[in-house]
Amino acid sequence: MSMHTPQSARDNTRMNFLALEDFVNLGDSPRDLVKFRQKYPGFAPFRLVKGEGADETKVSPFDARFLPAILAWRDLLREVWRGDAAGWELETLLGIIPEARERWAGTAPFVALWNHGLDAIEGAGLHIPKELARITAVWQDGQFDYRGTDFEDAVFALWKSHWRAKVCPMCESYFIARPHRKAQRFCSAFCASEGKRESNRRWWRESGGDWRRRLMKEKRREEGRRKTKGRNGP
Repeated sequence: MSMHTPQSARDNTRMNFLALEDFVNLGDSPRDLVKFRQKYPGFAPFRLVKGEGADETKVSPFDARFLPAILAWRDLLREVWRGDAAGWELETLLGIIPEARERWAGTAPFVALWNHGLDAIEGAGLHIPKELARITAVWQDGQFDYRGTDFEDAVFALWKSHWRAKVCPMCESYFIARPHRKAQRFCSAFCASEGKRESNRRWWRESGGDWRRRLMKEKRREEGRRKTKGRNGP
């Protein structure tokens, strides 16, 4: 069992969520990879090592050579984030199936990306450790205790409150909604403001003409009532 206090666990989840948001919105260029590594040096979807057993040397997966492999996990996360997948894709992100360390099968673009990235990894004489995330049954809590990497822990925490995984309808960025804010649609106050403006513009395009005609009709009716009242006296 973890020795984290509830407060430290919440803080850790909050930091992991920030990293997960940046990862799912990661750009396609090596420069984006460098920036992410500088900001979150230990937050990675998989580990790379050279050698075996006690002689293993850790190697950062955030190397330009391995960009396709990183982008494959980013796209896999996007697939799950949107609710388009929840089977082996989610299990891969959670680190609970050994097949995640091997070649993937299928026709999805992220499958080709991963296999291409794996070629580069193996070509560099590296491999992915076989350890899986640890899942143990806890009698006292009546639930399973899950322990993985920071990346896997973040995916696990988001999976337990999957309604928080959203895509902003304005900027199309992926974001994690605030706790207890199921109605939150936009990633920021700016996008919410722009969304309101766009909604108003759309309303004017679709319904503004009818509204103006009804308004003018009501004005003419009111003017007619005033004229009639003037002729008939007070």
